Amino acid sequence: RHILQAMRPVFTDLAQDVQRSIGYYQSLHKDAKLTRLIGLGATFHLPGLRKYLKQQLGMEVYRLEEWKRPIVSDLGDERAAQFHAAAMEMSTAYGLAIQGVGLQTIDANLIPAKVVRDSMWKKKVKWFGMAAGVGLLAGGVMFARPILDQQAIAAADNDRETLSTIDNVVRLASQLRSEAEQARVLGSAQVDPRAARVLGLLEKREAYTWILNDIGAMLADAEGRKAAFIQNNAITPEQVPEGPAWRVESVQTLYEIDANYAAAPANFREQAVSAAVGDPAPSAPRVVVTMEVSTYMPEFERFFAATLPRWLEQNAQRRGLDYMLHSSTSATAAPTRRTGGQRPAATSTQQQATPEVGSTGRRGGGDRRAVEGREPDYEIPVAMTPEEARRIEAERIARGEIEVMGQSRNQSTASIDTNTLDGLAPINEPMPNEGRELVTYTVTWSMILQAPPAPAGESGGEGGGL
Repeated sequence: RHILQAMRPVFTDLAQDVQRSIGYYQSLHKDAKLTRLIGLGATFHLPGLRKYLKQQLGMEVYRLEEWKRPIVSDLGDERAAQFHAAAMEMSTAYGLAIQGVGLQTIDANLIPAKVVRDSMWKKKVKWFGMAAGVGLLAGGVMFARPILDQQAIAAADNDRETLSTIDNVVRLASQLRSEAEQARVLGSAQVDPRAARVLGLLEKREAYTWILNDIGAMLADAEGRKAAFIQNNAITPEQVPEGPAWRVESVQTLYEIDANYAAAPANFREQAVSAAVGDPAPSAPRVVVTMEVSTYMPEFERFFAATLPRWLEQNAQRRGLDYMLHSSTSATAAPTRRTGGQRPAATSTQQQATPEVGSTGRRGGGDRRAVEGREPDYEIPVAMTPEEARRIEAERIARGEIEVMGQSRNQSTASIDTNTLDGLAPINEPMPNEGRELVTYTVTWSMILQAPPAPAGESGGEGGGL
């Protein structure tokens, strides 16, 4: 009892430490429920300790008296008795060994974090020392190298051979720079695009071949549809005119390009397909073709709608071609009736030729042959045969409208006899389609080209005639 009274402060401290350990464990394991305390070690040999801890902690306190399963079976009775007597002391060592090899049932570390941290830093002190040494060495080399280079330069300043070599290099560099400035190879270069523009004149020269091929295909398609049209519209054989369905009176072209247009996109066909209405590529370069055609066909409005515009619509986009067609057809019906040997007068849209024999009036692709001294409102179309041209010329000579070379107008009129007139202007059979109504249409479409890349040094395209 006196021993217990003397050691009460020690028991109190022990009880407080045990209480803090229990609280720490429960903070780490919220679901743990501690109901009893098992004492290990020689401390629990003290009498009255179990009773005191039970009162202070409020739970049952047990003490390990012996092992339930023998650990050592080959020991003698005397040694086995000594081992079992030291079971309480040996349990702590066995518990630490099991926890060290990772076979413990519960994971608990009651060592304070500060102690664990200090232990870890103590092990790393030597590595920190080595890293600091390497850093100091690298810093010393960085500071030492410029100093050594400065000393080498100071030593070289006194070397006349080295200074002479440096002066020669600087002098040569200055000389080369001066020569380059005189040759105007320094500074911003000035690009002359004239050569590129001249080469650009050769681009898309085959456009006229494409236009002629399309016109030929268009007229051939109309001829192919002529028979079906006659049958479907109940046209009698007497109403069917002689000759081709359509006759080309003139073809005019005009090249157009947007000044801000550089190059057409690679997928300009897909861009045209996706366009719902209107011009599929409004900024692309194009050739605007205006063609005047005439026909004697009855039901000409229906025949026109069934042939030329339909062909343009069906052939707007074709595989393997570098262009596509966009039709903006405008139809102008100009009917005239053919009687006798007269030909219809020129329409308001036809080009007037110059009053010179054999001269040519041209705008784009249009072409006319003119006779000397003719009236300004009269012209001979390209499609006229040589016999017709000679007959009309003879008639005008007989009327005194044309002077024969080397004679005055009166002399030429007086010297021409009947035989000469018969030779120059024989009386031919009546012209075909006499008395029929001739209708002229104006067909307009655009050939949209895939433009090449803009030449170097040019910011945009330039419009011009193709």
